[in-house]
Amino acid sequence: MKIILSVLLFFVLTACSNSPHSGVSAAAHPKLGSASLEKLHPTRLTIERKGKLQSVKHQPPARYQVNDKKLTEEIYVNLLDSESVPKNVVISCPNDLGISYDMTFYENGKEVFLVNVDGGGCQFISVKGKDAYRTKDSFWKLMQEATGLNGAQLAGAIGSF
Repeated sequence: MKIILSVLLFFVLTACSNSPHSGVSAAAHPKLGSASLEKLHPTRLTIERKGKLQSVKHQPPARYQVNDKKLTEEIYVNLLDSESVPKNVVISCPNDLGISYDMTFYENGKEVFLVNVDGGGCQFISVKGKDAYRTKDSFWKLMQEATGLNGAQLAGAIGSF
């Protein structure tokens, strides 16, 4: 019995040590925002879904235009506050159905920032295909507001459309 409890405790502690709130300093997980990105004030956003939806009864739009300046800014600020994914760490992600979103931010009609966000799996943010950052629940709530889709639909869950 002691061995089983010891093994369970080991797994719990191991899982907790990989969580973003594991006591690792903030410097170990730099945020997406930088001085140059924080100077931007995007006023418009385009969200374009990539990947093929499975078992679709009705096809939703693949492209969403966000002209609400306040919502665009909220999404942008939320992205800038995203923490980087630790390097050289094995992370187990849930099911990924291949849906992602290209998000293009515009300021005064000019493209100023582009990211890709995974709709499923670990739901990471990718900047220029290199660095990966963690999304937050608050980001997905804003995405729901911007697209009118629910969480399952954003992830591309089978049968959600």
